[in-house]
Amino acid sequence: MMKSVFVVLFFVCFLLQPPSFAQEEKLFDCRDPDLGIRFKCSPKWQVGFEDNAFFFVISEDPEVMLTVVREPSSFISLSELTTPRLKNLGQYADGFQQESITLNGLDAIRVKAFDKNSSDIRLTDIYLINKGYFYKILFSVAPRNEWDRYQFLLRDILREFSFIEDDVALKPE
Repeated sequence: MMKSVFVVLFFVCFLLQPPSFAQEEKLFDCRDPDLGIRFKCSPKWQVGFEDNAFFFVISEDPEVMLTVVREPSSFISLSELTTPRLKNLGQYADGFQQESITLNGLDAIRVKAFDKNSSDIRLTDIYLINKGYFYKILFSVAPRNEWDRYQFLLRDILREFSFIEDDVALKPE
C-alpha cells in the first residue's frame, strides 16, 4: 500500500513540474563570422551586437541572457586564470566553483557562481582561448529560483560549439 502511494505521488509531482526551457525551445545552428564561432540558438531570441560581442535575451521574465565576448588574449593558457583573476573577471560572489572542462574537444574553464552584486542572479560562464583571442561565454538567470528550468539550455546551446573560418552570417541555418 505504501509503495503504491509513493509511486502515485512521484508521478503526480513529476507531471506537475514545468518542462525545462530546453524542452520547449527548438534550437538551430547559428554562426558569427566576426567572432568566428558556431553554436545553437533560436530565431525567437532578441539579439544585440557590440564591438567583439553579441548577446541574446533568451527570456525577459525571468531574465535569461547569453553573452559571448571575444577580446585579444593577455593569457597564454587557461592555467593563468587563477581563482583571484576569475573572481575579478566575472564579478563573482564568494564561494564560486571553477573547473577545467573539455567543450567539444576544446579546453575550457567553467565557472558556476552567483553575481557579486545580486545574489539572485545565477551564472555559468565558460572561458576559452583560441588563436590569440580570449572568449567569454556568459550565461545568467534571474531570479535564481528559475535556474532549474534553464540549467540545461546552455548545454544545448554549446552542444556543437566550434570555432569557424567561414563567413556565414549570424542566423539560423
